[in-house]
Amino acid sequence: MKIGVIQINSINDLEVNKEKINFLIRSAVLDGAKAVFLPEVAFFRGASSNIAEAIPGHISGFLSCLAKELNIWIHSGSIAEKVSRAQKPFNTSFVVNPAGKITAKYRKIHLFETLLKKDSICESNFYAAGNKITLAEIKDWRVGMTICFDLRFSSLWTKLRQKGAELFTVPANFTYRTGKDHWEILLRSRAIEFQSYVVASAQWGEHIGKNFSAYGRSMIIDPWGQILAEAPIEGDCVILADIDKRYLNEVRETIPMKNA
Repeated sequence: MKIGVIQINSINDLEVNKEKINFLIRSAVLDGAKAVFLPEVAFFRGASSNIAEAIPGHISGFLSCLAKELNIWIHSGSIAEKVSRAQKPFNTSFVVNPAGKITAKYRKIHLFETLLKKDSICESNFYAAGNKITLAEIKDWRVGMTICFDLRFSSLWTKLRQKGAELFTVPANFTYRTGKDHWEILLRSRAIEFQSYVVASAQWGEHIGKNFSAYGRSMIIDPWGQILAEAPIEGDCVILADIDKRYLNEVRETIPMKNA
């Protein structure tokens, strides 16, 4: 199956971001993608309380219409999900099938915190943490859903692998400071450790209202840890690659890890 990964520099304007996403999804489909993956906070980079919405809602409806029209699977990246007025929103990913139906939803468990001098961020100031793992299905693939900072917590990945994950999603808004040293190493390590495809869709560039830049370098990595497709650090783009169940099984048979 050919998949497409979208890299964008989202801003604090929902409609502008929707136009970009619409264009890039259609571009991916023209190049043969049957499933498309968006980055973290794809539709709005700014104060989450300003744009939080229920799921289903406006954004999920937009993606549902696109999925149905184009006959593809879409992974939303993530959006701010409103649950109640009294509670902070969740940072939530969801999957839409070619019929336009939401088939899976995951609320980010590990919220980002860094005390780097120029990049001090505490995501829990803005979001509530989820507490349930999610194994989704995209076509005939079992998909372990993670978001950005979850990448650093192998225990989550272990649970998803034990449930049968064959592919992991990592929509991200990784800081440039941490990304330049850790991004590729972590992604390739996880692919090797869990003998799975890793699909990492990233934001890039300056974050309006925040004091950091996102790292970019979206990647598709195979179960052997090889990079099949890679985006540059800067620039809106689509990267594509074919994922293959036979190759996945070959890797797992070559180095059996039955207790993984």
